Amino acid sequence: MRKIDLIATFGSSQILSPSFDEMVKQGLDMVRLNCSHLSVDELQPLITRLREAKVRIMLDLPGYEIRLQGPSENTLLEAGQTVHLGKSPQGLCGNFDAWGSLNTGMEVFIQGSEIQAQISKVYPDAAELKIIKGGILRPNASISFAGLDATNLSSQDPDLPYLDFATQQEVDIVVLSHINHPNQVRSTREHLKGSSCLFCTKIETKAALDHLEELIDLSDLMLLGRGDLSASIPFAHVPIVQRELTRICKAKGKPLYIATGLLSSLAYQDAPSHSNVADIATAIMDGANGFILTNETATSANPNSVLATARQIVSQVQQKLAEKALSPFIHQDLDLEKLLAKLAEIGSCIWQRGWAEANAGNVSIRLTDYGAQDDDPVLFLVSKTGSRYRQFGSGTMDNFV
Repeated sequence: MRKIDLIATFGSSQILSPSFDEMVKQGLDMVRLNCSHLSVDELQPLITRLREAKVRIMLDLPGYEIRLQGPSENTLLEAGQTVHLGKSPQGLCGNFDAWGSLNTGMEVFIQGSEIQAQISKVYPDAAELKIIKGGILRPNASISFAGLDATNLSSQDPDLPYLDFATQQEVDIVVLSHINHPNQVRSTREHLKGSSCLFCTKIETKAALDHLEELIDLSDLMLLGRGDLSASIPFAHVPIVQRELTRICKAKGKPLYIATGLLSSLAYQDAPSHSNVADIATAIMDGANGFILTNETATSANPNSVLATARQIVSQVQQKLAEKALSPFIHQDLDLEKLLAKLAEIGSCIWQRGWAEANAGNVSIRLTDYGAQDDDPVLFLVSKTGSRYRQFGSGTMDNFV
């Protein structure tokens, strides 16, 4: 049965809590540390605690991401409200300064796509937004502009101190975020040269989709960030990208992790929604190698329950798939007479055409490759020692193990 990794995102207080060991017991394979919210100094005690708990570590680097530096507390933004973005007392400040790249009418996505807005006015050093879909704005929220030319963004690399830290600490996986071009990956790989860290590229921008196969070739494993990706392409296209990315990763032998919105329903109800369960099950059947819980665990009042639910879904889906794969051989009687007649026909044909030498030894025939999953069974019929191709024509079980 294929190993499916369960990875959870936790904040500092959760990891340093005495109850963290209980969360590990829920089937947690790895912890994702979101460096967008953690300084290098803040990471050290977390790494120490995770090592003590014998949990693998995924360091998700910030990358160049546009983030709001205010407000300091959760703030409600309502549909129809006008918000000023820029360096002014009444505005939301951020690390963005490419105002000339913005256009009136451009769509704006905040915190993935939780809050949506549209640019109503552009100034030399600011912009005015009209909120289309409201929500709770959290401190240090991410913000993205649909169709923004990434070449106009800052060339400063915020990842360098984290990369040095990852190498020193020998974390298990380093994740590159907000990648638009393979050259970004090459330069980071060069910086990590000689490191034992596995290298993961996160697919979350439209530009990355234009270089998908090359990015996969440059990486040890891949991560699909569905939240940010849905802000740069139509959200209905994300499942199509997920299936195509899964197919390519399987063909190239690269593991793939899926993130964002996996168990979002647990934020307002005790049991997962049917759509959440179907989402996880479909990803497993397509060939995903793991799932990353983000807000589901980072902001949950009961992350233990979230982890237990996620592990239960994964286990039940895999168990059912295993039963389905074996069912033709467990729940049905094989018609050995028909099977042997067919083998006799094949064996006689091989012998008569001279495709087998007279002294050909043991014969192993692959009977079936049922299904398309990596962990589906493959059955063989193996001849006894001394049997020959020509003896298959006898049509008896005496020649087989």
